[in-house]
Amino acid sequence: MKKINIRLSRHEKIIVSAGACLVVLFVFFYFLVFPFFSSRARLRQSVHVDQQRLKEVMALSAEYQCLQKNSGGINAALAKREKGFTLFSLLEGLASEAGLKDRIKYIKPSATQIKGKYKTSSVEMQFEAIDMPQLFDYLYRVEDPKNVVRIKRISVKKHKEKTGYVDATLQVSTVEPA
Repeated sequence: MKKINIRLSRHEKIIVSAGACLVVLFVFFYFLVFPFFSSRARLRQSVHVDQQRLKEVMALSAEYQCLQKNSGGINAALAKREKGFTLFSLLEGLASEAGLKDRIKYIKPSATQIKGKYKTSSVEMQFEAIDMPQLFDYLYRVEDPKNVVRIKRISVKKHKEKTGYVDATLQVSTVEPA
């Protein structure tokens, strides 16, 4: 191989040295400085997202603890029920107390659904030709908190033959230990 001997003037050497310095600076910034700052920005963004997730988890944790406390109240209410409690017999007994037993057209129990450590029982019932004060009295008796019973759906229609009377269909549900 031949050796190339290039002679540069002082001015040319300065220009070549400056160009080489610029190339070294470009490589330094492109491969070291810029990736460092971009990874730092990504890290900050990741920390921000993780902080938001932590706040959500803390809120869900507080809600879960509140629900756990409330389920203790349900357990106490369910423990106060008499042995052999059934929603069907409760509704029938309340209808007798309200003087509506003879106005019951039908009572239909539904299949129970198990959700965790509780099961949900439902009963659909229809009253025929009752007046509004009787209906309100019955609803008041059913929604008593000690019964742990709630009315899921109610449908009220005018009675076809008697004016001032209604036909009411109720769907009532309760929870029981599974």
